[in-house]
Amino acid sequence: MPYVAILTDTFTQYQRQFIDPIAERLRLEGYGVVVVLGRELKPDIRSSQPTYNDANRIFSVAKGYAVSGYIVLGGCIGHNLKRVELDLFVRGFTHAPVVCVGVDLPSVHSVTSKSNPGMRLLMEHLTEDTSRRKFVFLRGFRHDDDSLEREAIFRYVLKQRGIPVDERLMLTGNYIPIDAYNALDQALTEHPDVDAVVAANDCMAIAALRVLKKHGYRIPTDVVVTGYDDSVHARDASPPLTSVVQPIDEQVVATVDTLLTLMRSDKPCRSVGAAQYFTGSLKIRESSRHDESIDGKTDLAYSGSLEQALDRCVETFIRDHASIIQPDKAGGYAVLFHMICQRLKGQSTWFEGLLKELDRDSHFGRRDLGWWREFENVLSAFILRLSQVACFSVYMPHLIRMQLQLSRLTWSLNN
Repeated sequence: MPYVAILTDTFTQYQRQFIDPIAERLRLEGYGVVVVLGRELKPDIRSSQPTYNDANRIFSVAKGYAVSGYIVLGGCIGHNLKRVELDLFVRGFTHAPVVCVGVDLPSVHSVTSKSNPGMRLLMEHLTEDTSRRKFVFLRGFRHDDDSLEREAIFRYVLKQRGIPVDERLMLTGNYIPIDAYNALDQALTEHPDVDAVVAANDCMAIAALRVLKKHGYRIPTDVVVTGYDDSVHARDASPPLTSVVQPIDEQVVATVDTLLTLMRSDKPCRSVGAAQYFTGSLKIRESSRHDESIDGKTDLAYSGSLEQALDRCVETFIRDHASIIQPDKAGGYAVLFHMICQRLKGQSTWFEGLLKELDRDSHFGRRDLGWWREFENVLSAFILRLSQVACFSVYMPHLIRMQLQLSRLTWSLNN
C-alpha cells in the first residue's frame, strides 16, 4: 500500500480535526497515512533546547520515507518561523509532491483559510454593543501570521468604531492556555474595568473564562469572551464560546484532491505552487450574547406559573438561536424543543418515543447524524440557559436524563 506522510507538531484535538478526515479520504483512495510529530519548528535546529532539537530532527528523518506525498500542517509547525523560513524547510522535501495546510507558501501548493472575513464578523458582532469600551486582545505567537492578521483586524474595527486600543491590554498568550491565563490574570489586577476579551484561539479564550470567573466577573453580563477556530472545546465551554468557524471540511477536501492530482501527474513534483483560500464564519454562543433572561438577578422577571415561564423561555431560546441553526432545519428544532417542553411539564413522552424510533430505524438516524449532533449541542446550550435561573432547577434532572439519552443515540448511530 502506498503511503502519505502528514507532518505536524502534536496530535491534540485541533490537529485531529484535519488529520482524521484526511486519513479517511486517503484510505478510500487506497493510501495509508504516517503521522510525523516533530513539535513546532525552531529557526535554528542547533537550539540549546534539547526537546525541540531532537523533535525537529524527526522531520529530517521523514525526508527519507518512501512515501508518495507529503501533507505539511504549516499552521501548526511554523509558529516560530517567518514564512520564507517555513518555505525553505518545505522545499527540502524534493522527491514527492507536497501540499501545505494553513500557510500560503510560494514553493508548494497550499490550502489555507483567511482570517479577515471571520474576524471582521466577530468584531462587528462585539462592537454592536456600544457600551463596551475596554477590549483585551490575547494574541498567539508574536510572529505568527494568523495571529498578526487577527490582531490587525481587531485594531482596525475598534478604530473604525472610535474605541481606543489600550496597548497594556494587548496580551501575548502564545496560543497556550497557561500563558493566556497568567497574562490576563495580571492584567485584570491592574485594569479591572475590562468588558471584552478577544482571543486568537479557543484554548486561550477558555483560559480567559476561567480567570474571569476567578475574579468574580459574570459572563457575558460583565465581560464578553470570544475565541477562534470553533473547536469542540468551544462548544463544551461554560458558557459555550462564541468563535470563528474554521472551514476545515473544505480545506480537507481541497488538500486531498490537490495531493492526489499531484501524485498522479506526470509533471515534476517540484513546481511553483498555487494557493487555495477559504473563509470562515461566525458562531455566536452564550459567551458574547447578553440576554436578560439568563442574568442571575432576574428570576423575578418570570411572572405567572412556572409552566408559563418555561414556555416563554423555550420561545426566547428558539428565537435567539435561529441565526445559528440551519434554516431548513429550524422548524425541526423548534418542534423538538416544544416536545421537550411538553415532557418537562409531564404532558407527553413523545421525545423519548422519537429517540426509541430512531434507535430502531438506524438508517434514518445515520443519514441525519450530523443534524442530530448539532441538536445535541443546542440542547446543551438550552440546559445551560435553564440552569442559570433558580426557579427552573426542578427541571434539571429530567433535562440531563434526556441529554444522556440523546448522547447515547448519537454514539450508537456513529458506531
